[in-house]
Amino acid sequence: EYSPESLDYLNEIGFGVEYGEADLALHKWTEDVRINVHGTPTRADLEALGQVVAALNGLLSDVRLQVTDGDGNLEIYFLPESQFAAVEPGYLPVNLGFFRVWWDNTGAIHRARILIASQGITQQERSHLIREELTQSLGLF
Repeated sequence: EYSPESLDYLNEIGFGVEYGEADLALHKWTEDVRINVHGTPTRADLEALGQVVAALNGLLSDVRLQVTDGDGNLEIYFLPESQFAAVEPGYLPVNLGFFRVWWDNTGAIHRARILIASQGITQQERSHLIREELTQSLGLF
């Protein structure tokens, strides 16, 4: 049994979106998430990413996340915010962290792209954005 507050929170994070219109379906990955890193991450960025991946893998049972140099289905870019639109045409300006996902007609996410600002913010802020954007890209828009 779940409390009304828990169900309200699931409704907010599962069906809500930061931008645009909400879809009345939950979206989630049905295959493992293979993360490719691009741009100029700091060593601390890579450590934060590794910690978030490990934490999420401890919570997830259906899919695994892995940082890889091989064939990826989630790209994460560390670059100046001024370059975001060149990588992601759907980027909405003045966001220091941004994500986009693609799903099929069943709602299964099969591809994602994350943008993290590499300039103008602290390492603590970047580490927070890594956690936030990666979590959102799993379907908690």
